[in-house]
Parts: sequence; C-alpha cells; structure tokens
Amino acid sequence: MRAVARLVALLLTGAVAVALVSGCVGVLAPPPPTAKPIVQPTAQPTHADTDLPGALQPASSLHSPLVPITEPAVLRYCPNTSAQHFDQLVLAVEIVYICRADGHHQTDGVYTFGPWQSAVQVLDPAALLRAYSAPDAPQSTRACTAKVPPTDPLIIWVWHAGSGHAYRAPIDVCGYPQTGAAQNYAVASDGLDIVQVDVGSIGDPSSLPYPAEH
Repeated sequence: MRAVARLVALLLTGAVAVALVSGCVGVLAPPPPTAKPIVQPTAQPTHADTDLPGALQPASSLHSPLVPITEPAVLRYCPNTSAQHFDQLVLAVEIVYICRADGHHQTDGVYTFGPWQSAVQVLDPAALLRAYSAPDAPQSTRACTAKVPPTDPLIIWVWHAGSGHAYRAPIDVCGYPQTGAAQNYAVASDGLDIVQVDVGSIGDPSSLPYPAEH
C-alpha cells in the first residue's frame, strides 16, 4: 500500500508539473498576429473618364466677331446683331457678306498700316449656306483635352426681306467652328471687295482717300 501511495503521489506530482508547464506556455506564448486590412489603391481619373472644365469655347464668344467691327461703312453691310445658327428657314437669300475687322495685307509703309475692316460679297453662297446649316454637335468636354483661346465664330451676314441677319458657323463638340464650315468660309472670303477701311495709324490722313465702295 505504501508503494502504491508513493506511485500515485509521483503521478499526481507529474500531472501538476505538466499542468504548470502548460500554463506557463499558455501565458508566455505571443498572441496570434492580427491581420492587416488590405487597402486597394484609388484609381486616378484620366481624360477619358472625367470632364476638363474650361475646355469648351465660351458660349459668349459665339454671337459676335472676335474683333468687333466698328466702321460705319462696314456696318452698313454687316449690322451689329447677335449671330444665330443658320437653320435654313431663310427662303429667299438676296445676298451674303463676310465682314471682318482684323484684315492684314501689304501696306505702302507710309500712309497705310492696317488692320483693315472690310466687307466682302460672297459670289456663290450655296455651298457656304449648306455648310452653315449643319446642326451643332452636342457639347461635351470629354472630347476636349486642352484649353484653347476663343476662336472667331466665322460670322456671315445673310440679307433677305430687305434686312441683314448674322449667322455663325455650326460648332463641334468643343464649341469651335466645324471643319466643313471653316473651309467653306475661307473659300467664300475670296469674294468681291465692297469696302476696305484702314483703321491703323496713318501718317497723313488727307493724302489717303476714303475707301471706295464698289
């Protein structure tokens, strides 16, 4: 019995020791690592999926020439009215003029300097009016990747029913004249000169005759 008691005591002592060791391991063992949240990088917007403010042609620049016409002799043919889109509702076109205030050409270097304000009669306006009757493109800065200075709206003056009306070129998605209209405008500008007024500095105004009207 004494031997059996000793064996039981030894077994109990070993169990306690194992329990203590296990307890120590449980206390001293480091906690499991905490998982760090995965942060996804934020996608940066590109020109393809964001608007670019300020890339559109200012709407206020569509209704009058970029360089204002001030000479009465020119305003007689191209009155100072707000330009609209040409909608083909004009049934009887009498005559078409192109007037500008920023003309530059050769001077005599003494009495003429420019710029010139001028009125030109379009000799065959059919192609020009067809190009100007094209609809405006829907406006969207998504297609406009850079700021561009205001562009001249390429205004023409169409006379019908005894009065002149200003019409601008149809615009593209960025608010600038469409290519077809601009090309036809350039061709039509080489028409019949009606008035040319030198508004630059003149050495002797008395020696420069007032521009003749043809």
